Amino acid sequence: MSAFLGDLRWVRAFVVDPWLCEKVDRTLRFYADASFAEAELSALRAEAKGELVVIYQLRNQFVHQGRRDDQLLSYYAKRAVFYARQLVWHLLQVTRKSDFRSTLLAVMHDLNALMDDLKRGVSDGLMR
Repeated sequence: MSAFLGDLRWVRAFVVDPWLCEKVDRTLRFYADASFAEAELSALRAEAKGELVVIYQLRNQFVHQGRRDDQLLSYYAKRAVFYARQLVWHLLQVTRKSDFRSTLLAVMHDLNALMDDLKRGVSDGLMR
């Protein structure tokens, strides 16, 4: 990972597009600053939680009341597919035990440990 970050710093010197510069700078800061990484991951976690709540509410409206908003449904259906794919891919990559619940608990434990490290200012977990 350190070789990648060194290469990214080198590439950054030649980037002129402001949008790309901002993306490279954020990536470098994410791996260098544990508090920034923790804030970014917390924001993503909160966003995902909010979207999953809306997806569940839309599902309830559709199932229990027969109501639907096609524009909302289209957007959130794509988000639901995104989250489902991410979950399945991650579970396939890290399956440690034979049952789903144990694997999911292990993944949550690892995520919580990473977030705790970042709150303490330790960013070593990001390099794994």
